[in-house]
Amino acid sequence: MKRIAADRSRQAGTSLIEVMVVLVIAGMLTALAIPGFTLATETTKVDQGGAALGSIWLAQRMYWIEHQEFAADLATLHGMRCIEPAIASVSDPFAYSISSSGLDVFEAEAARGGSTTWTGTLTIDEEGSLIGTISDGGSRSVSP
Repeated sequence: MKRIAADRSRQAGTSLIEVMVVLVIAGMLTALAIPGFTLATETTKVDQGGAALGSIWLAQRMYWIEHQEFAADLATLHGMRCIEPAIASVSDPFAYSISSSGLDVFEAEAARGGSTTWTGTLTIDEEGSLIGTISDGGSRSVSP
């Protein structure tokens, strides 16, 4: 009886090789998942940048109704409480600005910042056309 109990106690644990195999498999799965996760994260940031540009576009339309011209900068729109303060002051993940404005036209842009990998610019014009691409310098890119 003692011999059977001793054999069972030796077989009850896991060996170092089994643990190493599990860790290698987990590492390989993680290595495969990280690129997809970073792309999904960047897609979310680009969508948020596009939404902020949409807010700027809407604020410009409201400003135009009152003044018959578009605002020259974000501070003016913020002063009228048309946009959130964060849009005028943040630089990560995007820095927002109005690159041109006039009586009938304007263009606002969101330049990707805060990343050593992802770069690019999104723009929106007076008609609400949102264009641009953010890329990692390689084969991956994200558009709104």
